[in-house]
Amino acid sequence: FARNNGMNVVREYMEDFSAKNFNRPEFRRMEEYVKNNKGKVDYILITNWDRFSRNIGDGLNVIYSMKALGVEINCTESWIDYNDPSHVLILSVYLAGPEVENNIKSQKVKVNMRQGLKEGRWNRSQPIGYIKGRDPSNPNRPLMQIDPIKGPLVAELFREFSSGVYSQSELLKMPKYKSLKLSKSNLSRFLKNVLYAGKIRVPAHKEEQEVLVDALHEPLINYETFQMVQYQLEQRSRIKCRS
Repeated sequence: FARNNGMNVVREYMEDFSAKNFNRPEFRRMEEYVKNNKGKVDYILITNWDRFSRNIGDGLNVIYSMKALGVEINCTESWIDYNDPSHVLILSVYLAGPEVENNIKSQKVKVNMRQGLKEGRWNRSQPIGYIKGRDPSNPNRPLMQIDPIKGPLVAELFREFSSGVYSQSELLKMPKYKSLKLSKSNLSRFLKNVLYAGKIRVPAHKEEQEVLVDALHEPLINYETFQMVQYQLEQRSRIKCRS
């Protein structure tokens, strides 16, 4: 394209980062080159508008900021005539299409993830004590499994705290729990995580209220132990408030 149109290519950049924003290493390197060589670059050529940007606002901002430097961003497959008064409309269509497509895909992912939670399948990062795994009844679907090393430690920590004998600070000081890498700031959240009791909390969404469903993964503790832990947390919180 450059040769056929009498253009001299001074730099070539290739990247495989998502075009949802411009925090991309290769784009930043190209941008730096353009700014350091002001007046020596006339065009930034791309092969497809959806590889340039999937956000119409960000895309237009970059196009006009480069224009202020005397550089025209254009596409070899869908050339824009910036002298045509309707170019803004045409450019908006090229940039809005990928953004709409992205939003539709994102919405579908969210719906599918929520449906998975409702079915009892945890589809986010595994909490301490679990590792990635596959569903024995359906190997094509993920289902987290108990970590053979950390899992038993997590179960023991819950049981010890539920007894009311040890405080959170005392548990943190025990050498056997060091490998769990817990801290004062995250231990309470850890102890409130109902996933360990084989339940999944599906958050409220639109007209749907928050619900607690039975999980498909194997629990590390029973629900009664989890409830006792919550009781101990509440009791200790009340003591702190009084003091």
